[in-house]
Amino acid sequence: VENILKTYNVSKEKAMAFGDQWNDFEMLKYVKYGYLMGNAPVELKKEFIRQIESIISTSKEKAIRSVDTHRVMMYWEIGKEILEEEQEGKDRAVYGDFLIKTLSEALEPQYGSGFSYRQLYLFRQFYRTFPIVNALRSQFNWTHYKTLIRIENKEKREFYIAENEKNNWSAR
Repeated sequence: VENILKTYNVSKEKAMAFGDQWNDFEMLKYVKYGYLMGNAPVELKKEFIRQIESIISTSKEKAIRSVDTHRVMMYWEIGKEILEEEQEGKDRAVYGDFLIKTLSEALEPQYGSGFSYRQLYLFRQFYRTFPIVNALRSQFNWTHYKTLIRIENKEKREFYIAENEKNNWSAR
């Protein structure tokens, strides 16, 4: 006990201020962490706080990226289902419009404007433009893909995809 008190520069008088009822283990625990009679740390180390903030920020970024990735996959799958259902119809153009309009009327009240006619149309175009799921890039969010599916020329689209990957362009 005396060695620990010496190590942490705590006098016997300060240590004894806790009273006789405390056993040596309890006293040593408080001496070790500097909580004796005014020896509590005044503030946390700034580097410790920055480290915790970094963990929080990184986790938030990963969570957002994960949600974006799953959302893009959901849109791709919906687009695939729409296109496959549409191709079973006799007059595809008329049935396609009917299908998307009816589907949006069924989904929009429950899931919001993210499932409007316009959005569902984009999902179908998304699947048409990127029919191979493994070709989707996890670093692209839905805004990237909305921009890319509007580029009709495949070579231009591939150029923008390559440049985006190389330069890590934002979607805005």
